[in-house]
Amino acid sequence: MLPLVGLRESGGAAEAAAETAEALGVPAASPRPKHDVKHNVILLLADTLRADHTSLYGYARPTTPALERRARTATVFERNRSQTACTPTSVASLLTSRYPAHFLARELGIPPHVRSLAEILRDAGYRTIGLSASGVVRNTPSKVNRTGGFGRGFDVFDEECENRGATCLNERALAFLGEGKGPFFLYVHYMDVHHPYRPPDDHERRFALADVSSEPPWLRDGNPDPIGRLLHGRPEPGDAGARLDQVPYLRDLYDDEILAFDAELDRFLEALDERGLLDDSIVILAADHGEMFLEQDEIKHCRGLWDSVSRTPLVLWVPGVEGGRRITSPAENVDVVPTIVDLLGLPKTASAGFEGESLRGHLEGTTPASAPGLAFASQSTLRSVDDGRFKLILEIDSGRARLYDLAADPLEREDVSAKQPAERDRLRKALDAWLAKNREVVGHAETIDKSNRVERKLRALGYLE
Repeated sequence: MLPLVGLRESGGAAEAAAETAEALGVPAASPRPKHDVKHNVILLLADTLRADHTSLYGYARPTTPALERRARTATVFERNRSQTACTPTSVASLLTSRYPAHFLARELGIPPHVRSLAEILRDAGYRTIGLSASGVVRNTPSKVNRTGGFGRGFDVFDEECENRGATCLNERALAFLGEGKGPFFLYVHYMDVHHPYRPPDDHERRFALADVSSEPPWLRDGNPDPIGRLLHGRPEPGDAGARLDQVPYLRDLYDDEILAFDAELDRFLEALDERGLLDDSIVILAADHGEMFLEQDEIKHCRGLWDSVSRTPLVLWVPGVEGGRRITSPAENVDVVPTIVDLLGLPKTASAGFEGESLRGHLEGTTPASAPGLAFASQSTLRSVDDGRFKLILEIDSGRARLYDLAADPLEREDVSAKQPAERDRLRKALDAWLAKNREVVGHAETIDKSNRVERKLRALGYLE
């Protein structure tokens, strides 16, 4: 591991940057076009972080005390929606501002014909640096992503911290930034709250306090897979002893992971601030999806479009923008890239093909915090639309639609289609228009096959039960 102390004292800025790059194996920077954009962009993605398990979003347990404190200078989007409940398509969607329909029939990763945020910012003169602890979000092939494909547009896409915690990613990120001249785009993909649920050894547990010494090793190790196989009728020999009453302990471990990650995130932001890198940086905290703990008789993710897996945090710190604002209008992960491009004042051509919308009006207070809007998502053969109050989930194979009142029924237990026919019809009309734009047809064999293709691929790779 590279020492992070003394970079400023190791010679001139250029020498320090060159030494750091050489030690990390970073290719020499290519000449950049001139630019007049001053803001750096830092996109921090917390894999599997569901909004309603953070105290920032009202969770009863104090899982994110540092984030709550820092959010006083940020804008928090209360009703943000990820576009799918599974990492490959969700991250591709976020980084390109395209809905998942663009990625369903392709290999994992970002297809060549779609420009990513890294490519847009590189062309605008940015150093582009990506770091990922995910086995899925990689530039090179892995066991669960045999094609890679997420590194296009990055000067460096570092995978040395695969399946390791935030400390590893943060230290390498700081070393990569080194003394290089800005502006830069930094993408960091954290896996700290992903299963298996293993809070760091030096983390003092606050929530997972039950005595599990007599339980199977997989439970003590925070592995939810035996429960998943139990639910789906595919148990394996090593799953002995799997019971649904063990899930609360797994949830407790998950909450401890969030608390530990909150502290690491705080330390990283503090380190960036000490280096003077936050004053001119747009910082975004997002997540690709959430996690289920039997709220809808499911566990983990990549299934369903309930809020437990599709309602994710979205927090933005923008230089010169007053913080402390909480936005209740629907927002989407596909809005992140258009917002960045808008805030940076990049040419209109940079936003060609975007399907999300800029949130700049919300950030600057020119758009009402509760302005009406819609958010869309898809997973397998499910499609959803919600307005922040009501959510419609449609099964595109059977045509069945269910309506939920998220204010009265946040766990989405009761279908209120019969009680709220006007809301059902209004949202169904909006969803049908979105499907038509995506060239998807309810009940059509090709649409259904494309929808299931990613799930089949992930199951074949061992990513799903």
